[in-house]
Amino acid sequence: MEMVKAGRVGEVRERGRKVLALLGRKVGVFADGDGFFALELTCKHQGADLSAGRVVGGVVTCPRHGWRYELATGRCLDHASAPLRRHALELRGEEIWISLGPVEGGAPGSNR
Repeated sequence: MEMVKAGRVGEVRERGRKVLALLGRKVGVFADGDGFFALELTCKHQGADLSAGRVVGGVVTCPRHGWRYELATGRCLDHASAPLRRHALELRGEEIWISLGPVEGGAPGSNR
């Protein structure tokens, strides 16, 4: 699996998130508590941009209609829609690396 550098731990922790464009898609790297999570940034409801969403308790909330998604799994808490696609994430010292493409099934999307 090809990995790319997404940023530094301190930078993402300070801002709470970082937005990247990978293969033409927006991907967010989120810091919540001690965990880091990488997932797509398009709400499954109407395609709203989740990069402006509020993050509380491991959940990002869509700023348009309030759909909530778990950062660790990408699962929608408000509807039986498809989950957000996750990217594998590794901490390498103070650097955050994520998979270039999304991962399937149970592959990790977070690292503590």
